Amino acid sequence: MAEKKRTPTEKVQHLPTRQDLERARRDISRLAGEQALARILDAPLPATLVQSFDEVDFHLLIHEIGPTDALPVLALASDRQIQYLLDAETWQWDRFDNVALTRWMAILVQADPGRMIPYLARRQPELVEHFLWRNIETRVRQHDQDPSEFGDDSFTLDDVFYLRILKDPSFDAAEGDALADRDQLIRDLIKRLSDYDYPYFRDLLIASTNLIPAEQEEEALRQRTARLAEKGFLPFEEAVGIYQPLNADQFRARGRKHFTWKDDTGLHLPVPCYAASAIPNQGIFAEALARIAAGGDLAPVEAEFAGLCNRIAVADRLIVHRRGEIDALARKASGYLDIALEMMARVHGRVEADAAAALIGRHTLDDIFRVGYGAALNLKWMAENWQRQSWYRRQGLKLAFWDEAWMGVLGGLLIKRPLFFDNYSTGVLYREFASLEDVHQSRRAIENIMALDALLDRMDLCGHPIGKTRGLTWKSLLLTLWARECTGGGGTQLTIGIGALGEFLAVLKTARGRISTAGRRNFLQWLAKRSRQPAEAVSEVLAAVFEALFQELEAEYGRVDTRRLDKRLVRLFLVV
Repeated sequence: MAEKKRTPTEKVQHLPTRQDLERARRDISRLAGEQALARILDAPLPATLVQSFDEVDFHLLIHEIGPTDALPVLALASDRQIQYLLDAETWQWDRFDNVALTRWMAILVQADPGRMIPYLARRQPELVEHFLWRNIETRVRQHDQDPSEFGDDSFTLDDVFYLRILKDPSFDAAEGDALADRDQLIRDLIKRLSDYDYPYFRDLLIASTNLIPAEQEEEALRQRTARLAEKGFLPFEEAVGIYQPLNADQFRARGRKHFTWKDDTGLHLPVPCYAASAIPNQGIFAEALARIAAGGDLAPVEAEFAGLCNRIAVADRLIVHRRGEIDALARKASGYLDIALEMMARVHGRVEADAAAALIGRHTLDDIFRVGYGAALNLKWMAENWQRQSWYRRQGLKLAFWDEAWMGVLGGLLIKRPLFFDNYSTGVLYREFASLEDVHQSRRAIENIMALDALLDRMDLCGHPIGKTRGLTWKSLLLTLWARECTGGGGTQLTIGIGALGEFLAVLKTARGRISTAGRRNFLQWLAKRSRQPAEAVSEVLAAVFEALFQELEAEYGRVDTRRLDKRLVRLFLVV
């Protein structure tokens, strides 16, 4: 019985649709390298799947698998994907990286020499010329010249052009299997290029000897910059504008967003999956995206978010190779977007996801990010303005004077780009601001520091050797001076004897190890007297700070026998 002939419609039904490819890309972006490679090679049409990846995602996929393990994937890549790979890998900021250029040319040729040699020769002639100029010395043999004059380290393909591989010290420290034998690697590439089309290779060789490297590199950089800008990788001087803050009035005055992620036919381009899958699933930004997805198409916002991450990477001088690096960029972007949306998407005092989704629909994510980053930058400016005229700085004291917690807050805000002092609550000492509560927490700490600094400025401490006392903190300064006052110690000393300290603590504590109410009241009265202001004024501003100090005193000495104090273990007082 004759087999039924298939119609063209039946054949098309077996081809993957855009939705099928998108689902496959998203699944692959969540897999480990070996699993991703197996999934691609097991696909019905692996070339179609590979070439459907956005160029940035393709670059990350290659590194996730490993360049030498990803040779089958590289062999299936489109010309645009290979072009982006070369743009991303063969430059070190604004200069060609000869080590990387050699490595990636070798990897590409190894993946598919029949395709990559013509591609490099015909589509990347400037790159090949630069490669030859950096690595090869070319000399022409005269008709009566003895070949031995060129030396044993020279070789020839036609007995006319004699080539010698130049030494490059940067290869000595390079790592990677692709550079294990650099000389043989370069010889193989030259042999393959000449075998492909010798007259054309000879022209490239002659052009490389007459190359003006500065002009050629400048033109190549211009073209690379234009290509990368399409993916959100703007030049550094433009990308760093993402950190220029916007206040609410400036934000509202900005024009509406005009963003599309479609080709000339009106169909969506591939959305960068790695950045989209790295968006945290918590926070007001994530809730707003859920509202947008429920009511329409999320692809343009995901693509815009990927562009934001790319711009931050350029501004931070980061080269993204791994999923963990894109995850960190996504957390940073989402955190500042959350801060901005928490500030501006309030309805009757509550943050509303629908209002946040409306803001995302009207304004660019770049502008929303700048509002959120501006909140952190305002804290930095607040700390810097105070520090310039602060009492502690006039005394020649260091940040350590403010003890560990406050020193950490100040240290995170006084650097070039402010960070939140996490103190290992989430496993790190410093991290990016991630919520409006982070901003409020840091602001409260700065306000308390400023208030305490102003209090110390009002106190008569001129005669005390403040700038010369080692290990001095604001806690030990106040507590030691107070203890000396209570035990009858006068003068300008900043230390107390161990015996006097034991007597002071014995009176200060109750039988249950708590700081007595009378002791707390005495402390406030002493501060009011030294600062020449009412006790209520001191308490109103710094009540929470002093309450935390008393709790620390109770935890430190509440159950300690004050008659057997060891001065080596005393931390909150300056003991002789």
